[in-house]
Amino acid sequence: MSTGRPRRAAHGTPVRRLPVLVLVVVVLGLAGLVGRSSPTPAAPSAALLGALAPPTDAESSSWYCTGGTGTQGGSANGTLYLVNRGRSAVTGSVSVVNDTGGSGIVPVSVPAGSQMTVVPGLVEQGTWLASRVDLNGGGVSVSELVNGAYGWAMSPCASTTSTSWYFASGATTNGSTLFVALYNPSATASVVDLAFATPQGLTQPTPFQGLVVAPGQVVVAGVAAYVQNQSSVSTVVQATSGRIVAQELQEFSANGVSGLSLRLGSNQPQGRWFFPRTVDVTGGQTSFSIFNPGQVPEHVTVQVRLPSGPVAPYVQDVPADSTWVLTTTVSGTTADRVPANQDFATTVTATGGPGVLADRTVASSNAGTTPQWGAVTAVPEGATMVPSREWILPNPALAAQPPIAGAAPFALSLLNTGTTTATVTVSTVTAAGPARLSSVPVERIAPGAFVVIEAPALAAAGTDAFVVQATGPVAAMEDGVPAGLPGVVAMPGIPQG
Repeated sequence: MSTGRPRRAAHGTPVRRLPVLVLVVVVLGLAGLVGRSSPTPAAPSAALLGALAPPTDAESSSWYCTGGTGTQGGSANGTLYLVNRGRSAVTGSVSVVNDTGGSGIVPVSVPAGSQMTVVPGLVEQGTWLASRVDLNGGGVSVSELVNGAYGWAMSPCASTTSTSWYFASGATTNGSTLFVALYNPSATASVVDLAFATPQGLTQPTPFQGLVVAPGQVVVAGVAAYVQNQSSVSTVVQATSGRIVAQELQEFSANGVSGLSLRLGSNQPQGRWFFPRTVDVTGGQTSFSIFNPGQVPEHVTVQVRLPSGPVAPYVQDVPADSTWVLTTTVSGTTADRVPANQDFATTVTATGGPGVLADRTVASSNAGTTPQWGAVTAVPEGATMVPSREWILPNPALAAQPPIAGAAPFALSLLNTGTTTATVTVSTVTAAGPARLSSVPVERIAPGAFVVIEAPALAAAGTDAFVVQATGPVAAMEDGVPAGLPGVVAMPGIPQG
């Protein structure tokens, strides 16, 4: 992997912050459309997160993964990663359904303090697959790795169903394809409407209104067929009856640059989002998509934090049902505030309404390693505030038959989102509990500062998954290789309940 910069840790310095009033609400009904009622403010809550690992003493738990393809599809073949944070084995089953109604099931047993994988395409074949992981206990987190001709990507699976899901970014230009996968794991039918915000305005294609997702079934909407040639596509998924899980698969292709992303939707807007580390490598391009699905404008501030301190923020009023795409590099030329080849952390803050959604896309030149493009959803404030102060990150490396040759963690990025210094420890999962990774020092991270732990230190973990433990709120994100640039393959940590 060519990064254009030395591998090193980047440390921020203390910064004095002004108090910020954060409004986060649960949006009832299709945000941004006619007939919505005014939102009611609520505090950020981990319970409303799409992905939250249940406590180790939970009696049972379930996870839902969709958006991957089977052996007949091939563009995004999936592998499930199950990480058991606990000290006891957890048994259960993995059920797989395809988009024509076929299904299969296999038993699983996740050993204590370990990571294991399941390939849905070996349980049931099909063009599109959805998986349900039912466990007789807690402490297990589930994510999915997808790979195909465009490259590879990782995403948390969902630990809950919801009536609403939101995606901040997407594209249907230059042959890129965009799919929204809808999975109904419940016993009753769901009826779903899709709406898309583009630079030309809000659109609601008729074929995507009143989609019926039968119990236990998966339905995949090919967005590019009806929302054509759009450089920015933000998506609202609204179940008018029932509850569902939604993930978005993007196959990107432009000017010889290709890539893949799989993202779990966010089930509510929030007032603050975090990207623990980005680097604008010379020759690459970084963009942030901030989507306002609400009925009132949002005043959005994008604060960039260099290791030396903050720079002047980017500020924009984002109208209802619209997306602000902020590009910090253009054609390899660094913008005025972010130096080339310099690590920086990013905080997105919205005021004036219930909040926004935030994604980041990173692209290398077409000479970079495949994938050269990738997208990731920011870490929501609620995910940084879990009482456990623990976050789980799978290790894409496998001892045998990895889905991607040479797959490995490239970096863990940790941002202190709180107001006091946080002590942060990086450990691996073991049967005796988390064991501190001796190659990574215990970090004391000042408020607003960040640390990047890169490949040489992480290699000591072998194929073990990671546990990040902190004394305060932290945003954690993992980068993987092979990839054209840091951040092309990225996944946020899964909070431990």
